[in-house]
Amino acid sequence: MELIAALDGIVRRTPHSTITLRNAHLGASGGVALAEALRAAMPDMLATVDLYGCDISVTGADAVAHALVDRGGCTALDLGANALDDRFGASLAPLLWERLPVEDSAQAVELAGLRELRLARNGLGGQACTAMFTLPPTAPDHAQLLLTSLALSFNPLGVAGGAAIGRVLAADRMPTVRSLQLQGCELGAEGVASLAENLGYARALLHLDLTDNRMGADGAAAVAANLPPTLEELLLARNAIGDRGATTLATALVRKRKCVLRTLVLASNGLRDAAAVALAEALGAPRPRGNRSLEHLDLSANKLRAGAALALGDALVVNSSLLEVKLQRNRHLDAAALKAISGLVAHNRAQACGGDFERIAPSEQASRLAPLGTQRLFTADIAAARLLGQTPRDAPSASAAASVALESEAFMAASSALGKVQQALGEAGHEVARLRHKEAMLRHALHAEGVPPGA
Repeated sequence: MELIAALDGIVRRTPHSTITLRNAHLGASGGVALAEALRAAMPDMLATVDLYGCDISVTGADAVAHALVDRGGCTALDLGANALDDRFGASLAPLLWERLPVEDSAQAVELAGLRELRLARNGLGGQACTAMFTLPPTAPDHAQLLLTSLALSFNPLGVAGGAAIGRVLAADRMPTVRSLQLQGCELGAEGVASLAENLGYARALLHLDLTDNRMGADGAAAVAANLPPTLEELLLARNAIGDRGATTLATALVRKRKCVLRTLVLASNGLRDAAAVALAEALGAPRPRGNRSLEHLDLSANKLRAGAALALGDALVVNSSLLEVKLQRNRHLDAAALKAISGLVAHNRAQACGGDFERIAPSEQASRLAPLGTQRLFTADIAAARLLGQTPRDAPSASAAASVALESEAFMAASSALGKVQQALGEAGHEVARLRHKEAMLRHALHAEGVPPGA
């Protein structure tokens, strides 16, 4: 019945620009019938064609693709979940590359073509990607894809698929793409590297989803080294990148001078405290070195412990740009640590909402420890180890040996005292978190009562 109604509307040329038959289970014959109806439709009626989950198979999809090429005008096509395979790549290529001249009211000529292509949950591999993104012999040398959104998630693209997308980017033929969704595409480290090394040509890219591609630390390093300057959302969950991969990403956050990344998802990557500390140092470092663009950080379902919570707490204290830090399903983090982080995040969110309420004064203990510089305290023991473990090449001269020995003894004494200070600092951190949570609740209550800021 859905197909009959859709065909009747198309034949009668009912004025609508979207044809939606999502989950209609048309089958191959239904796809062919739909294609014939599309050929009779006006081009401006075919702006969006949604055939997700219609079971139309390669035969029906081929017929639809050819019909859309014949009539033109389609700017958004969804053929997800239709059991398409590599044979479909060649059928789709003309729809991507062939263009029809369109004159607007100002008599200017532009190229009409597909802007959004969604092919998720099919059986497309590297061969299909190669066919889709190879410039046809009939196309002019300066031809470009006008895609702004490409979704190929849950297709076994493999290394060849990643390389094919990388090549079309490197040829500067897809400069307008804003969203690239490649979740679960089996790219591996090599496929991700082939794609990543050409991301600089994606000058409009805002969203990149590489979740669940088994990229490992090497793949993460390749992405980190080639972050597009426009990228705002980077999703890398379930990739086994480990501490080394996360550290390279943390370095990229501060080395990319024009980094605008707002969301970073690193869930389920086997991360330990070293990764969280590296990220916290990048986010908590003072301006202009420290990153202040990131707003959402997802470190859930990793192997983080108390050291990670302390480092991230430090970053939240000095970085008000962080509005979300996800630490759920880190089984070694206790409820108190999660609550402290939540309080600091809530304080940042309250600041982001505006208002200039009088701040709650910190306790005497927190005031005494505040000027000490928390980041330096937590890394002082590393500095001590480096001083005491110098290599023979870097060892002091004989004339300075006695002086170094005295300095080392003094440093060891200072390190012992530092341990006590760190313990006090941890207690103060919980106190600061409690006070900031209380402040946020007070802001909310005053706002609810209609009390103006500063009253």
